[in-house]
Amino acid sequence: MAVVGSGRHGGTPVGLAALERLLLSLSRMACDLPQLAEADLNPVAPRPDGVMALDARIRLEPRQDCDAYLRRLR
Repeated sequence: MAVVGSGRHGGTPVGLAALERLLLSLSRMACDLPQLAEADLNPVAPRPDGVMALDARIRLEPRQDCDAYLRRLR
């Protein structure tokens, strides 16, 4: 397992694979929910079996009727 560092202040090391899975899941959520306007995961803590978001704030905008294949980029 690739390690990102020795952990903050000598804490548990964070596995790179666990962080990648978290970011891929967040990216998948953004693709599946076009009304997703904002996602804030802070802090993200290391665990023996991966990582865990200790606090999350998700903001959704009302869904607008539009062509499913055309998504406006900001």
